[in-house]
Amino acid sequence: MPFQVELPQTFTQRVAKLGEGEHLAGMWVCSGSPVAAEIAAASGMQWVLIDAEHSPIDLQITTSLLQAMNGYPATPVVRVPVNDQVLIKQYLDLGAQNLLVPMIDTPSDAEAAVRSVCTTHLAVCAEWDRRWHEPPAGTRCRIISLGPRSSCP
Repeated sequence: MPFQVELPQTFTQRVAKLGEGEHLAGMWVCSGSPVAAEIAAASGMQWVLIDAEHSPIDLQITTSLLQAMNGYPATPVVRVPVNDQVLIKQYLDLGAQNLLVPMIDTPSDAEAAVRSVCTTHLAVCAEWDRRWHEPPAGTRCRIISLGPRSSCP
């Protein structure tokens, strides 16, 4: 018997609902503490970022943090440690829907990140021009939010 699964709102969906002059407020979790992640998710912030790049947070801890944040209105975002297809797939498999991919310096870096996501059962709606232009000066990472497979380039 089929059943309906309601996924939490993605970061891209939150941004799309913003009005003129509105902004999202969020915070980063770097401690690896599920209690800290739950407090952040329940605090009224619209997003909470789990930093797996510059902290001791690994896949197992990320799972615990996402579980602690589940059920709260904040949109969880995971900053993966590196733009690596295997790692990105592992973060997707454990339930991360919004990824911040670091070290996106060139269009080929962005293409690699998109390929990592599009080779899974989900697709990408990336904050990146579809023509793969250079990112704005000083920008080295992008948020990738997941949507239906049909949105793959």
